[in-house]
Amino acid sequence: MRKAISLLFIIAAVKVSAQQLPQYTQYTFNELLINPAVTGIESYWDVKSGYRKQWAGLEGSPTTAFLTLSIPLNRDFTLNDYSQIIRNTDNPMGNSDGYSAPSSHGGIGLSLVSDKAGAFKQTHINASYAYHIRLNDGFNLSLGASFGLNNISLDANQLIFLTPNDPVVSQGSNSQLKPEAGLGIWAYGQSFFFGASAQQIIPQTINFNSSGGTGQGKNYAQYFVTAGLKLYTGDDVTLLPSLVFKPNDIGPLNFDLNIKAAFRDNFWIGGAYRKNDAISGSFGLNLGAFMSIGYAYDYTTSNLNNVSSGTHEIMIGLFLNNNYNVTSPRHTW
Repeated sequence: MRKAISLLFIIAAVKVSAQQLPQYTQYTFNELLINPAVTGIESYWDVKSGYRKQWAGLEGSPTTAFLTLSIPLNRDFTLNDYSQIIRNTDNPMGNSDGYSAPSSHGGIGLSLVSDKAGAFKQTHINASYAYHIRLNDGFNLSLGASFGLNNISLDANQLIFLTPNDPVVSQGSNSQLKPEAGLGIWAYGQSFFFGASAQQIIPQTINFNSSGGTGQGKNYAQYFVTAGLKLYTGDDVTLLPSLVFKPNDIGPLNFDLNIKAAFRDNFWIGGAYRKNDAISGSFGLNLGAFMSIGYAYDYTTSNLNNVSSGTHEIMIGLFLNNNYNVTSPRHTW
């Protein structure tokens, strides 16, 4: 039964999902994965890495690994912007009556994402740039763009064909390199954010047959609309509700609803609901002014729960060149 479902999954990946982007549970841990406009938003060098094993126990299920780097530019922001100096012990999650929006500045970033589903694999490498405009004392608006390459490969040796020399897929290993680009906007203040982005905006056709005439596929632009709030319930606890809408060109509207409860700047717990797919639980720790770590588990609510033991996702963040010694992000969460 598992092998049969795995085979169906691989076929679906080649024909449809293979052209789409990976899925994540902890979007708010690393918004750079879906929106280039957050590049350089924090005052330190923000390094994030992670690994996701989706539908554990199902042969050929997706696995995703990533590494991202976000670097702010402008010394007035990274060294002299006193609006960033917040005493962490007194103001959990940036709760400060003296909040002042960061000065206008730019940021550069880099992301590397490897996503594998059965015999199909994608490796994305993208560079990004964003500029953060200080509109008033409490509000910033950022515009960002990314550009890179996606190496798409299919190892036909892992597939079983009912028809020898199937015309849809050439035998052996097949790979192709495609350009890709994204655009994003991000608005934020002390206790809110709103963002919208489009990924894979360069139209591409994908074909795993050397003749190029049979079984041709197409990638689709991916859209993300995100929003969140910080609700200060006291000196020690901050609630962080957020949502991610994922409209697309090939199916119904999907969305994630998320809630986190952060206890000062030390740790958090959270939960999420993904439409027609999963419910999730997560927790994380901020280990001083240097490192953070988060883990999420998805319980599958679709029919795949008969063959899957759930999804595991872990993310690790490093705060490098952290001149203000902040112990958690101030402008993303």
